[in-house]
Amino acid sequence: MLILQEVGDVGSFDTKLKALRDKGVISERKSEVLSAALDAGSAAAHRGYKPGHEEMEAVLDIVENVLQATHHLSRVAEDLRKKVPPRP
Repeated sequence: MLILQEVGDVGSFDTKLKALRDKGVISERKSEVLSAALDAGSAAAHRGYKPGHEEMEAVLDIVENVLQATHHLSRVAEDLRKKVPPRP
């Protein structure tokens, strides 16, 4: 949903990750990390991969981190900026 919201349905997941990078939503490194989570999900959906507890936690950590960085922290920073008094 994050990808569709930010760049729309622009093709494969690789194409979507590139579009997120090009738009500045995520960094190159975050793209590589998110790619691992997307690949695990694809493998589970299409190739019979059954991730264990640690792998599921890894995917959730990755997705949570990306969502926090792209949505939550932006709002937190904006609210903080409004509350901090300007320099004299």
